[in-house]
Amino acid sequence: MSTGKPKALDTKGALRRTSDGFSLIELILVMVIAACLLGLAAPSLRAFSAGRKVHEAARMFVALCKWARRSAVSEGRTYRLIVDTQTGAFQLAAREGAAFVPLRTSWGKVFTVPVGVSVSWVEPEEAARRSYLEFDARGRGQTGHLVFTGSGGTVLHVLSRTPTERFRIVEESELELYELSSPEKLH
Repeated sequence: MSTGKPKALDTKGALRRTSDGFSLIELILVMVIAACLLGLAAPSLRAFSAGRKVHEAARMFVALCKWARRSAVSEGRTYRLIVDTQTGAFQLAAREGAAFVPLRTSWGKVFTVPVGVSVSWVEPEEAARRSYLEFDARGRGQTGHLVFTGSGGTVLHVLSRTPTERFRIVEESELELYELSSPEKLH
């Protein structure tokens, strides 16, 4: 009576033991190869993640602009999107009497750009000093041009050239289509 593993004949006719799985050395070799491949891919994954953060921040800003414009028209009052470039924070406020008061809804919370993303005005100094964008009850908004920059080098422009134009996200390479110059060319 045989109690061991089944035996098989090799090409020379000799009996050999059969294996049910992989040896420890084979498993270690596969793990080393996988770790090397992951190590090669990590830098590009990190850059991709940083670029996504810039896109996310720009999309949030545009969404806040759209919401403020729509709400200003539907409620018949002026809205402001307050921009703090020092902290990378945005907050919506609505006119109540003579003052602007932060909204008491989820849209009124302070939105901040992700870590590694900065925002700055690309405007005459007057626009940078005002630190907000205003949207009135007629559907018109103040023009503006902001730049969102990521630590990985991703640069996105968010701009509106006329009071009736909506804010849009423009890649650095597309600025020429909008008859604008990049910030470096302005100085």
